[in-house]
Amino acid sequence: MKRYLFFCLLMAVTTLAKAQRYVIHMDQENGKTERLETRRVEALTFDATTDSTSVTLYDGSSTTWSNYDFAHMTFEKLPPFLVHYTQSVETEQVHRFVTEQVYDLDDYEYTDVMNYADHTLPLDNPNPMVIRIEKGHRQGGEYVLVADDATFSNAKRYEMEGDSVRIWNMTPGDSVFYRIVTENKDIVQEGILNVTGQVRMIYVPSVGNFRDMGGWPVDGGGHIRYGKLYRGAKLHDKSQDYVTPEDVERLRDLGILCEFDLRGGTEAGNGLTSNYYSRLGRDVDYRINGHGMYSYYNAVATYPEYFRYGWNMIKAHVFNGDPIYVHCSHGCDRMGTWALVIEGLLGVCENDLNLEYELSAFAANASLWRYRNMHLTVPDYDFRNTIGYIKSLPGDTLRDKFEYFFTKKCGIPQSDVNRLRELMIVK
Repeated sequence: MKRYLFFCLLMAVTTLAKAQRYVIHMDQENGKTERLETRRVEALTFDATTDSTSVTLYDGSSTTWSNYDFAHMTFEKLPPFLVHYTQSVETEQVHRFVTEQVYDLDDYEYTDVMNYADHTLPLDNPNPMVIRIEKGHRQGGEYVLVADDATFSNAKRYEMEGDSVRIWNMTPGDSVFYRIVTENKDIVQEGILNVTGQVRMIYVPSVGNFRDMGGWPVDGGGHIRYGKLYRGAKLHDKSQDYVTPEDVERLRDLGILCEFDLRGGTEAGNGLTSNYYSRLGRDVDYRINGHGMYSYYNAVATYPEYFRYGWNMIKAHVFNGDPIYVHCSHGCDRMGTWALVIEGLLGVCENDLNLEYELSAFAANASLWRYRNMHLTVPDYDFRNTIGYIKSLPGDTLRDKFEYFFTKKCGIPQSDVNRLRELMIVK
């Protein structure tokens, strides 16, 4: 019976030590108590001649426990390691560009974006948020739970790769709770992950040039709300699908319920209505902008009615709290024009409108380089003339001029403009 109890105790020590951090209190024959912190017992060797056990701990140290030791052990379960993180979603290049670059707004004959971007490298991706298990505590089989609150009632599970996990497309300003959990449901590490940064590029490798239009400071205070308006490149064309199943899952995690395609019917689906659906799923509202929207000066000065149709897409979804994805082919020209007028209407300053436009140059595609001073092949088909046209309109501020464009040129009710600002600006 004594030997049976000994092995029961031995099994208990092994199980407990492997599960989580413990302090073992051993009462000694001299009346003192030895305190030993352990997280893992690597090896146990029982010696029948001395009725003792040689123990090798996780750090490589060794000790010997007798039958008497096991009989006088008590265990104190320690709390998980507490590790907090603060990480930025912005890459170094993007961060430097949006914080350092200040343009002369009276001189659109130059650009400095090439000092930060390299078209041979994919710099249009964000930084992932990384949660790493502390050195020496990896046992194997751990996973990470991330939740919006400390109850973990809505926790999402992430599998670890080695000693860490990468989490993509988190939102600047968010603070989430995390736990690193063993297969036995023991919590070995926990804490809070604080997400910083401004520009929220979205990790979608199969699409690219994909970003949230939120985060930009606006006239009057506050910034554009994240997670409501997304911009980028095409998910499909008339011959193939571009977005992969893995990226479909990433984009659906963003909650997108409408895909507004600025291309024409032939470009988007070879004129076949059977091609006119969102590759994010049949439940996502898919709309195309007639025969295709014009870009830059031609769009704002000659065809403002195309913005009225797009505004209806915004009303149908953003006004109801549903995120919308707006795109053209590469997410630069038609999409760049759409982003310009919406962000200008919300109150983004002229310098930041320049920067936001030039962020397309961070994609690893030479054809996506867009400069604020670029003059394309079609006359008056460029960014600087578009800004010039808006600045020529009535209004005391640039925001007022964009408002004039929407209400007087596009026929958008003032009440709709006010509602968009109410919904999309975070004070």
